[in-house]
Amino acid sequence: SPAPAARGLAAFQQEAVGRLRDIIGRYRGALLADSVGLGKTHVATALIDEYLRDGRPVLVCAPAQLRTHWKRHLGRRRGWDWASHTVLSRSSAASAATAACAGGLFVIDEAHAFRNPATRRYRCAAGMARDADLLLVTATPVNNSILDFHWLVRLFAADDAFGPIGVPD
Repeated sequence: SPAPAARGLAAFQQEAVGRLRDIIGRYRGALLADSVGLGKTHVATALIDEYLRDGRPVLVCAPAQLRTHWKRHLGRRRGWDWASHTVLSRSSAASAATAACAGGLFVIDEAHAFRNPATRRYRCAAGMARDADLLLVTATPVNNSILDFHWLVRLFAADDAFGPIGVPD
């Protein structure tokens, strides 16, 4: 029987929660990339609920215009916090964001905005991912080239992380 957070999810969404849990358990990060309208937020919320039930903090980071969207989905749950993408571009605010998810889950919605390692936002996210599990959520993991995908995965995985499953570099 599905966990309480998974109730109300379609079977493919419940499967996604389980697969994300396993992948994060192995690599400390995962990429949830699915088409618009297939319920990425619902899947992420179910995973967030697992962390919150375990008493682990959660930080959701998304464009400022999605704050209301996430507040609607996470509502009155305790233990989660919010930061906009822009906050991670300001070093003074980024340290508070880092503390908000240390030892828990760092969720980046619209993660394709973190595809450039030369930005302060990217460097901040990479640093935060060292102290927390990372869930990247996007419908468009590749915008310009396959390097977009590469740099997203590098937020949580070293070059040789996938060697055991046949991807040497």
